Parts: sequence; C-alpha cells; structure tokens
Amino acid sequence: MQKIKEKEKISKIELIDGSIATIKDTENYKALKSEDYNFFFNKKDGFFVRFGKGTPRKKGDKITKQELDLYVLWCNIWGEKFEPMQFLGDLNTDGSETLSLPEILDFEVSTKCAGPQIKDEFGNYKKASPCKFCYKSNNNKGKYMTTEDFTTVIEKFPTSLCQVALGIGNVDQPNLFDLMDVCLDRGIKPNLTINGDRMTKEIFDGLSERCGAIACSYYDKDLTFNTVYELATIRKMKQINIHFFLSEETFEKGVQLIEDAKTDPRMKDLNAIVFLSAKLRGNAKKNDFHILSQEKYNIIAKKALESGVSVGMDSCSAQKTLLAYKDLPNYKQIEQSVEPCESTLYSTYINSDGDFYPCSFAEGIEYAPGDWRNGISVLECNDFLKDVWFNNKTKTFSNEVIKCRDCGKSCAIFEI
Repeated sequence: MQKIKEKEKISKIELIDGSIATIKDTENYKALKSEDYNFFFNKKDGFFVRFGKGTPRKKGDKITKQELDLYVLWCNIWGEKFEPMQFLGDLNTDGSETLSLPEILDFEVSTKCAGPQIKDEFGNYKKASPCKFCYKSNNNKGKYMTTEDFTTVIEKFPTSLCQVALGIGNVDQPNLFDLMDVCLDRGIKPNLTINGDRMTKEIFDGLSERCGAIACSYYDKDLTFNTVYELATIRKMKQINIHFFLSEETFEKGVQLIEDAKTDPRMKDLNAIVFLSAKLRGNAKKNDFHILSQEKYNIIAKKALESGVSVGMDSCSAQKTLLAYKDLPNYKQIEQSVEPCESTLYSTYINSDGDFYPCSFAEGIEYAPGDWRNGISVLECNDFLKDVWFNNKTKTFSNEVIKCRDCGKSCAIFEI
C-alpha cells in the first residue's frame, strides 16, 4: 500500500480514560486516530469527518463512493489496511463524546468594535454604530488582544486543534494578520466573521491568503454582497458565507435575503447563508429582541430549500432545523448533516483576557452548568488538558451538553 508522501508531524495525546490518541499533521490535512474517537480534517477545502467505533456493515449494504474514498484515504494516512466493513460501520458513528478533545476554538481577540456603517431608508449611509443585537455589547472603547498573549494561549492547546475562529470587531485590527500567522505556523487554519465595513484591497488580499472560511454578518445589502463578491468571485475563496441574526424582528428581512441571494449576480459564488438563532444577551436583550417561533423558522427553512439557495445554521439551531425538515423524504440525510451543540465536547471559547468558557454565550452566567461567573485562566494554566479541558467545572458542563444532545434540547443555558 502506497503511503501519503507529505512532511508529517506526529504527536500523541493521553485521553481522559488513559487511552492514547495519535495525531498526524501535514500541510494538507490533520488526522486523529484512537480506539473510540477519530477525525480527518482537510485544510484545503474544510472537509471534516469524525467517527468512533460502530457495528460492522453487512455485505450487500449500499456503499457510496465518498465512503470508499475515505477508506482508502484512512489506510494511506496510517500506512495500514483496516477491516473495510468495520471501518464503514465506524463512519456511521460520531465518536465518543466523553473521550473528545478540542477541535475548534472560538477565540475573542478584540472587544473593540465601531460597528458597521449602513444605509438608512433613503439610501444614505449613517454613522457607524454598535449593532443593536450584539450579545457582547461591544463598542469602540474596547481593546485588542496582544500577539504575545494570543501566542501563549494557542501554544497551550493540544495538537487536536484544527481551526480557530477569531472573534473580532474592527477588521483593521493592527495585529490581525500576525494572529493568523501564529495559527498557520502551528498547522491551525484561521477563519473569522467580518461586518463588511472598513475593508481595503490589502485587507481583502490578506484575509484570502490566510483564511479557510470567512463569514460576513448581514447588516446592509450592498455592504454584505460587495464583500462576498470580492472574496468569493474575485479572490476565488470557496467557503464564503453570510451570517444572519434570526429573530422575530428580523424574520421578514431574512426571507428577503433568500430572495436577493437567488437573484443578485454578486451572490453567484456564495457558499451559504447561515442563520444564527437569537440568544437574548447583551444588546439583543436590552433592545427587546425576541426568539423566532418554530412556525416562522419552518417557513424560512423551507423557503430556502425551495429557492435552491444553500443555507446552514449554528449548532444552537439544530433542533429547530430538524423539526422544520422532519416530514421531508430526505430527512435522514439532513439529520446526519446537522450538528447539535458541541461546546466542551469538540469546541470551546477563550475571551480576550485569555479565560476559558464553554462557549461565548456562557461567559459570566452563574446558572450555566458548572457556574461560569468566572472562567478558567488559560494564560496561567500549566497543562490545558488537565487544568481546563478535564477540569470538573468543564466536565459538569459537557455532561449536561451530552444530556441535551440525547434528549433533543438545543442548549444547556438558553431557550432557543
């Protein structure tokens, strides 16, 4: 069997039960192998698959080309031949939730945000101002995280980390590209969400050269669509999305966005519209936004299907999405692609002070499982896995997330 000829970095991690996970990291992919928890991440196109130990497939079961390709790839990566029907059965699982490691990090590197400059009803641009639904309530008096502190935190993470989503405000943060380069130097793919404002050719180029995926939050049609066009069409990036905050107050605007995405030529290379269900914190709570009803969520979910516009959702919306599509003939296929909350299972959050929280919405909340009025300092910890990831406080939260996933509840903290 021919092995993949790439420069490999090989590391091993002891999981919480004492078993060992082996990780191979190359320029093109990262792969983790253990008894009950495995993953493959393609750094070039963002493809990711996670699996554990399942029941072997039976002879005569339908096998897709993608499954066969994955089998060959997995054998090539590890230089050994795995039992085919067992491997294909393993692909039907999602991996052990209790043995998992951080794969994705949401890292807040700025609380400084002037907000986007958007048009009024007469088509005139208004002065930039903080977003009315920003759950962080950020403004332009915030701060930027230093490259030194960022590097210290990143270097404490295990080699299982595949992607870092940088949480920014102003896209012209002076050290933004330095932070991305810290990630890239360590085999981690950076991505981020922008508001489409304050963009320059240099920023467009710098982002497209470094990022795996970029989302543009929707505030103003031209601001967003022009940004998508620059990244997806001009610079040929494949994973360019629009993020849309979905609430009772924004529902009609969300319906219109689907129509506009279907007809506007600037949207021809858009990857997807990603709907983010409202969590009532910060400005969203202060400005009296409301959670979208299931009935209206059904309307917008089905309209997206009928229009042919690709849509996605945050993991907070997983249960609403499954309810919206439960009567469709391809429901089983949809169900496999919907990822419920994975905070402290596979993903985590660090704020701009270098403190760990289960997710950005849990920060400062006493009633979040484990009591997260205060986080756990990553800057000061000695061993991230022992001091943070395997901490009893973190495990209290992750155990509750597992219960929510099992019973079909969207969130361990909020009503969604």
